[in-house]
Amino acid sequence: MKSGFVVRAIGLCALWAAVLIAAGCSAQAAAPTRIPTTPTSTSVITSTPTPTTAATQTLQEQQLAIINAIFKDYDGPEDVCQSRKIPIGCDPTGQVDFINGDRTNLTSLSPEITRLHALRTLLITNNALTSLPPEIGQLTALTELNVERNRIVKLPSELWQLSNLKGLYLSHNDLSALPPEIGNLKALQTLEIEDNQLTELPAEIGQLADLYDLSMSGNRGLRLPPEFARLANLDNLEFDRSGLTDLPLPITRLPKLRELTLNENDMTSLPPEISQMNALRELYVDQNRLTELPPEIGQLQQLATLDLSANRLTVLPREIGQMTYLDELNLASNQLSTLPPEIGNLVSLQDLDLSDNQISAVPPQFLKLKYLAFLHLEGNPINSLPPEICRSRLKDVIYPPGLCS
Repeated sequence: MKSGFVVRAIGLCALWAAVLIAAGCSAQAAAPTRIPTTPTSTSVITSTPTPTTAATQTLQEQQLAIINAIFKDYDGPEDVCQSRKIPIGCDPTGQVDFINGDRTNLTSLSPEITRLHALRTLLITNNALTSLPPEIGQLTALTELNVERNRIVKLPSELWQLSNLKGLYLSHNDLSALPPEIGNLKALQTLEIEDNQLTELPAEIGQLADLYDLSMSGNRGLRLPPEFARLANLDNLEFDRSGLTDLPLPITRLPKLRELTLNENDMTSLPPEISQMNALRELYVDQNRLTELPPEIGQLQQLATLDLSANRLTVLPREIGQMTYLDELNLASNQLSTLPPEIGNLVSLQDLDLSDNQISAVPPQFLKLKYLAFLHLEGNPINSLPPEICRSRLKDVIYPPGLCS
């Protein structure tokens, strides 16, 4: 009896032990893996950072990186749109559309600038650039490019692909030629090429149908092609300091030219063809060597301003009296001793400068100049004026004033 009980007890104990073992294994299998909260010397868990790419950069970060690539010493705000030391402007979407890099010590222009796809105005004047990168042709939104006062010798061919360019400023560089491809800039309205080493312009310059303003002074010996006369919308032309001995005839055929500046040249006369310039309103020919004027100058009946100062004129043609719209006439520093009576027909004249000539008498026809506000007679051998002049309103506009005392 006792032995049977013992056997059954042993059996129950074995069965219970088996149940406990099975439950323990099951519990161990279901339990989650534990990760140590404190790294040990043999087990350290780390995470790999995601590299920053152009795709993950914000617009602000991208533009900052580009500006830093262009201007090595840029120390402005991270939002380049707020830059003041280097003036930078942005469009309403926050994209850079204006850069003024004047006097920023640039010796080269980084191709990174082409990533500024909204850039419309780029000024990098007064630097030490000798060239521009070919990639500049990718700035398709560019409408104004100013690289004046650098040391640029040659321009990349890609520049002439900028079909939206309206203003191109190249003055004060070392350019010796402009390529025929300049004719591709169909939208160009302003071109400044002063003080380079240009000796001729390509015939394709005549293809710039929208050109309105052209400054090309300071290129001694510069020759103009006949096609220059095709600049049908040219309004203002500056051709100073270029060693001109004659007025190039293509200029006289510009149908809409209103302002012509020919100062500091070597011309001794003006051609009769000047009469063709019917639209001319302002003509500046000071500091030349003119000894006479053609009678045809009187046909410039729309002319309002005529500056002939610092020449060698000894006489004026009677036809000058036909310019009835003239309101400013500068004849200072010539060799005039008399004036034609027809000068009294200049009924719109407001400012007449006769200073530093050899005039000893003033014609009574001056009394007809009802709108005259300034009459300069300094530096002439005039001691007194006729009583009728001094009794008129002119006495208050004469310089020096002591002539009527």
